[in-house]
Amino acid sequence: MKNKREIVTSKSLPWSIILIILVLTAVSIPRLLQLKIDYNIENFFDPKDPDLIYYHQHRETFESDNNFILIAIENKKGIFNSSFLHLIDSTTKTLKGLKYVENVLSPTTLKKVIKVPIVGYINAPVIHLNESERLMEDKEKIYNTNDFFQSFFSQDTASVLIYLTKDVSISAPANDSLIDAIESTLKAFNYDDFHVAGKIKTQNYYVTTVNKEMIILTGATSLLLILFLIFTFRRFWSVATPLLILLTSLIFTMTLIQVFIGALDLLMTLIPTLLFIIGISNSVHILTGYNEEYLIEQNKYKAVNNTIRKIGRTTFLTALTTAIGFISLYFIDIPPIQNFGIATAVGVMITWLVSITVLPSAICITQTKKYTSNLKRKKNGAK
Repeated sequence: MKNKREIVTSKSLPWSIILIILVLTAVSIPRLLQLKIDYNIENFFDPKDPDLIYYHQHRETFESDNNFILIAIENKKGIFNSSFLHLIDSTTKTLKGLKYVENVLSPTTLKKVIKVPIVGYINAPVIHLNESERLMEDKEKIYNTNDFFQSFFSQDTASVLIYLTKDVSISAPANDSLIDAIESTLKAFNYDDFHVAGKIKTQNYYVTTVNKEMIILTGATSLLLILFLIFTFRRFWSVATPLLILLTSLIFTMTLIQVFIGALDLLMTLIPTLLFIIGISNSVHILTGYNEEYLIEQNKYKAVNNTIRKIGRTTFLTALTTAIGFISLYFIDIPPIQNFGIATAVGVMITWLVSITVLPSAICITQTKKYTSNLKRKKNGAK
């Protein structure tokens, strides 16, 4: 019978593998920190769709129509009083001074065209801010005239609207800073209540929610897997090592996403949970296989070699078929789904590779005589 070729042939090999993984992890972290979330929902539409092509052509011709921010401000005592309208006017001037703001329309800046005898057509204010005795007259004209500026005043006379336009070319971080500046400005004026709406507000909420839910989902998955490992192996080492391997695999996968795709979208936030489940499966197979092989061989290096040879092939085929399943998503003509399929497939194979190299190496380095003697006692106790 031919002797099977040993995979772990020296005590220095496990240390070399651990060192290489540590170096790769250290190199990956700076790129990982640059990973952003892509909130562009338009990516989920087929780029060849005629309606989407028409929409892009329309936007190029007439510019973007979603570079606005709507601000609703409430005053419980009513909006047609001089003190409140002066506050609105001060707010309007402050908002105009913010970075990235191009224009601000508010009740105190609205103008209407009227015809004056001899003079002709002139721009007159909708609200006579400095003539409080005319406010009730202005109110009657606003609600009795079907003009566009009526939309700046609520029907219950309890709130007003401020319409703000911004630079459409600014980045996502700049949008976030603009929203923060707007909300800080509104809070400084101590209004009864206010609400901010617009695309960049939605984007900000979307990114914040995705981050929050990814943390909750990943945390819940991690907790369940930790409890499973504790129940199965009941040793700190057997819990901590698989989790470190999963974390390393996730760092490598997310770094590759940052390098080749650039950002996470909604679907890709599921990748950590998927890799955690797949990675734990690999670790459980390897640890269980090693325990069984050690009881036979009575030597940890021989047990590790047998485990890699037997379990490695099985887990590789499992990972490969799983990866092929995700790669099949590439044939769907939707870029986010294609990216999700490729990224998950690469992540599955990275998780397998890290598991089958790092975990056996960690066993060779850390498993002491105390642990191996415990395995022997369990075996004898089971007889």
